[in-house]
Amino acid sequence: MSSSLTQATPMRLQEQEGDEELSAWQKRETRYYLLKDVHSVVDYAAQELERIDFIWGRIRSDRGAASPAIKADIRIEGHLVVFTKVELKLTKAQRNAPINSTLQQYCVLNQILEFHGIVQSQVGRLAALKEFLHVQRQDLLNDQPKNDDVEVYVDIVQRTFQSLGRICQELRNAANVLRLPSRRRFPYCSHVDHGFKPALPSEVIVDFSIHRGELLVEAFSLMPTQKAITNIPEGCASRKEFIGCVCAFRGQKVEIVEYARVSMPIPQLEEMLVHLDEQIAWLVHVRDNVKATFMEQLGKGAYGIVFKVECNETKEAFAAKCVDKKALKRIRVGRFGNALQSVKKELNIWKRFKHRHIIVLREVIDTDDSDELYMISELVEGGPVLDDDIKCTPLNAELTKTYFTHLIEGIDFLHENKIIHRDIKPGNLLLKTVDDNEVILKIADFGVSHEMEHDNEDMRQTAGTAIFMAPEMLTGESFQGKPVDLWACGITLYMFVYGQPPFIAQTMTVLYGKIQSDPIEYPTQVGDRVVESELIDLMQHLLEKDPKQRFTSQQIRAHPWAWREFQVSAIKCVTHPEGRRTSFSAIPKSLAGVASIRKMPCFQEVQVAHLSPLS
Repeated sequence: MSSSLTQATPMRLQEQEGDEELSAWQKRETRYYLLKDVHSVVDYAAQELERIDFIWGRIRSDRGAASPAIKADIRIEGHLVVFTKVELKLTKAQRNAPINSTLQQYCVLNQILEFHGIVQSQVGRLAALKEFLHVQRQDLLNDQPKNDDVEVYVDIVQRTFQSLGRICQELRNAANVLRLPSRRRFPYCSHVDHGFKPALPSEVIVDFSIHRGELLVEAFSLMPTQKAITNIPEGCASRKEFIGCVCAFRGQKVEIVEYARVSMPIPQLEEMLVHLDEQIAWLVHVRDNVKATFMEQLGKGAYGIVFKVECNETKEAFAAKCVDKKALKRIRVGRFGNALQSVKKELNIWKRFKHRHIIVLREVIDTDDSDELYMISELVEGGPVLDDDIKCTPLNAELTKTYFTHLIEGIDFLHENKIIHRDIKPGNLLLKTVDDNEVILKIADFGVSHEMEHDNEDMRQTAGTAIFMAPEMLTGESFQGKPVDLWACGITLYMFVYGQPPFIAQTMTVLYGKIQSDPIEYPTQVGDRVVESELIDLMQHLLEKDPKQRFTSQQIRAHPWAWREFQVSAIKCVTHPEGRRTSFSAIPKSLAGVASIRKMPCFQEVQVAHLSPLS
């Protein structure tokens, strides 16, 4: 009996030691996660204050100036008043700008600078708080805690939230002096993508209206090519960052235009920092769920901009064209239509295509309450097949044959699906390098394409580029679509070989006359290259002025100049269709809370679902 007791005693001692170790471990983990959570919340607060500090700090000009300079665009009852440092300059007639209004605006500027100073002081307080929390966490990680009682760390959490409350109250008092609007035009510039390197202009213009009681921060020309500013807090948003949100969440809360006015509802900062309200939850949702990142601008036209976008999951690049629907609606097309209807018609045609030699449309993002329409297509970075549609460098014999077979493959596919392109030209033929480093040609731009009801449908409306128009299009009578496209293919082949179109004129009347009646010359030599007789024969049959005598696509494929290449190309079109992939912009519409903090008396309880990727 005694021996059994002596054996049990060491076992109980081991169990007690194990319980003590477990308890110590649990205490350490509890303290650690308490500090981790509160550190995350302070991070949120600090980031928001740094963004506000950044935006308002733009009111100050050069940091190296002896005295703080003010540069603002102030409009008083329609008259422009510009402040530079302490000087006052009226750009409109002075008799139309009352002095009392001018002084009132000058006081507003002083309040702005005072508010900016308050923000900076609160940023400093938060920085000190973050440093204190960081030291406490490091002590825990190094097993050197200065306090072993969990209640001490709970007290730290409570004091932290009390400090945040005081900070918010001071900001509220300062913001109320400025009479900032309580509504929200746009979401905060936060939680979009911290990986961006924003490039904002070197100054922000302030437009203050006495009558509306609003203060609007207006950032001019937010383009990716702007020179970057130094000392930008990480996470400050530029227009390039907002594009990603516009693409997927247009029509909900985000709207960014070329000259974007952003209303800063500073009086509601307490709700933003302490409660982490729906606005932050929504932006975190955007950050975590947006599946495409908008990169650099590729081009800009009269009614739209083309951006390069990258799928965040696959890193595959696409092209996103953003068009202004309002501008297109104002352009009349025909008797009753407009350009927007033409674009949507183009998309209805384009989105059905899936072919190796046609640009694939991946996605169309369009909502009724949005002023922009986004077309996401595959990215073709090789540019057009020729450097100009009038005078260009001819292609060598091998590339001429390769690219022409690609062109006919694409046109034949369109014709089989009863589509007439009507604007075939080198500028609409783009080059893309595929997986096996092969360069292929792709047909783009279906803006004037036409869908036939049957193969022999007659057409009357002309469209496209004049140099590439077939003779029958210029007679005023009806014509058929397929021969028209093949004539344009013949002109394109001619440019591949000779570097210029067969017909050039200073006026449209002369050009149309040449197309209808002038014979075409086919030189047998271009530089050092001898043009094959079979190639000349094919061009002659393609550029036959009588559409009934013009070669069909079947006759082109059977022609001895390139029949072997057509056989190889046809096989590749079957084995490499380059089909559609799953949409990358389908994002759930639900705005479920990603982060939430419940405020209790004296901040005694904190519930955190998901705080920040920084935690």
